Amino acid sequence: MNNIVKDHALFLTTSTEVETKISKLLSDTSVLPTNQKQLWELLDLADDVNTLNSQLIQSLKSLENLSKRLVHRTKIRSKLQDLKPVTDADLQRLVQILGYSIIRDEAEASILLDYLYLVKKVKNRHQRTLLKNAVWNAKIARGLAEMMKVSNPREAFFAGLNFHVGKLLLVINDERSYEEIEKMKLMGMDSTSAESAILGFSVSELAKRFLLNQKLPDAVIDVVVNGHERKNKAENEALLNIVSFADVIVRAINEERRSLVEVWHESKNFLQELKLDISFDEWNKQIKLIFFHLVKFENEV
Repeated sequence: MNNIVKDHALFLTTSTEVETKISKLLSDTSVLPTNQKQLWELLDLADDVNTLNSQLIQSLKSLENLSKRLVHRTKIRSKLQDLKPVTDADLQRLVQILGYSIIRDEAEASILLDYLYLVKKVKNRHQRTLLKNAVWNAKIARGLAEMMKVSNPREAFFAGLNFHVGKLLLVINDERSYEEIEKMKLMGMDSTSAESAILGFSVSELAKRFLLNQKLPDAVIDVVVNGHERKNKAENEALLNIVSFADVIVRAINEERRSLVEVWHESKNFLQELKLDISFDEWNKQIKLIFFHLVKFENEV
């Protein structure tokens, strides 16, 4: 049966019918924050201490919500109640007061808060779960990446944020198909076969198209697309391992309501499989710190 489904999927992927279906599923992304490329570019500018202020300022001006958050932070720190991000000079003054590290922190926080606002706003249970898990995935993946000293923790952040974006887009635009796929999985069919049988393509393909539209780096796209099919070896295996482990933690805590200690003990085999050398003390300290920030984020909404 799996071969038939696979052949059918390969046939349909090149068809006008499937291309139309994918385009339709991608047509309404208004519920999701779609400024990820802008944020990535802003973070690149903030990482470069030699960046001309004008470049950073222009990038900040294009992200209104982030600018508002930075102004609010500036008021708290410096009591400059009259500061408004209207001119380049105002924004440059703001950056000088806050410093580049705060810019980086607030840029990442801004997109997480956008997702948490949506969690409060949407009624659909599946959407709420996937949106909240995206926030947790992003923070935990970044924390683990920093702990493991990977070269670019930001890739872990964006890969974690988008790890289930294909499924999320499907729930938003075609919940009936999502539920049919879930039923087939409960009957023992693997995810790709179930998705191919119902949609004619995999949810990973949907995620890939979305992330290409967002113009995110290849490493992020590679991890998201191959992350749910361990048989497909990702080029960025270390990054994939970290994001996969973050996903295990998030689902265990948010969906299965298990404690950190339970998750740790049940994750030992998974850690060995992924060749992640993390002690319980390191892991526990890092996750607790991340939880503290997540609770803080949720209280801001």
